[in-house]
Amino acid sequence: NIFPVSALEKVVWHPNDYLFAVSRPSINQIGLYRFNPNAQNITLVDTVSLMQPASMAWSPDGNYLAAGCSNHTTAYV
Repeated sequence: NIFPVSALEKVVWHPNDYLFAVSRPSINQIGLYRFNPNAQNITLVDTVSLMQPASMAWSPDGNYLAAGCSNHTTAYV
């Protein structure tokens, strides 16, 4: 296990790649991970600190990740 499932809020896949974002509001963080289907592994690419990320969505072209936070702010990652 990379992280405990109980710590996850939401997982969203990138529209065109093997990337996915994971919101972890308990530690005020969004993690960006890459899945390698050949090696069957997951690698952490980057993290962003946000106050209680509650929802996320990729832009249709996959260039941006928008995140809504429970404190009513929005961030573009």
